[in-house]
Amino acid sequence: MRKKIKISLLILILTSISYSERFIFIPEQGYVVYQTTVKTIGIFPDKIKGINEDIIGEIIYSGDSLKGKIEIPVKSFKSGNTKRDRDVAKILRYEKNPDIIVEIVELNQEEFNKFLKNEKGSVVAKIKITAGGKSKIYDTLLEFSKDKENEVRVKTKINAKFTDFNIKPPTLGAFFKRAPDKILFSGDILFKVLREE
Repeated sequence: MRKKIKISLLILILTSISYSERFIFIPEQGYVVYQTTVKTIGIFPDKIKGINEDIIGEIIYSGDSLKGKIEIPVKSFKSGNTKRDRDVAKILRYEKNPDIIVEIVELNQEEFNKFLKNEKGSVVAKIKITAGGKSKIYDTLLEFSKDKENEVRVKTKINAKFTDFNIKPPTLGAFFKRAPDKILFSGDILFKVLREE
């Protein structure tokens, strides 16, 4: 009788062990973008867009939580204007804070578990962005899709403000108005999935 109980407990323990999935970012297949607008008197708005493909990161899913971060080098943003890119790095205090850090603070676990069983899905999450040494948490929607076997693509958009990071909205020069206190972050990142049981 005791032997049967021991075997039953062993089976229960083994079946209750949760697996973890590691989402490892594939650098050459993803990007993060910032977008803002600078206006002048009598001139059409100048839309500024910087793209960064030099990204590393890892997200670990442990069955009941999703943790991890993505690191985005400040000096790797490309807007088509070298001087502007240097100014952006300087504004973000790159010497002391070389990377923008993106972390998942909270995730709707039920929605994420549904996605794991399907090909795609949207998950409500709280994302913390740290830039220039200042952090801010945003509510956002993460869109997941499975591109190939063991590959997951994640897309999102976050409406932020320059002042969230203690930064004055920029201008393009003396005759330009200061930009609105708005900046849009968006990302399209492909992860490689390694499952550990």
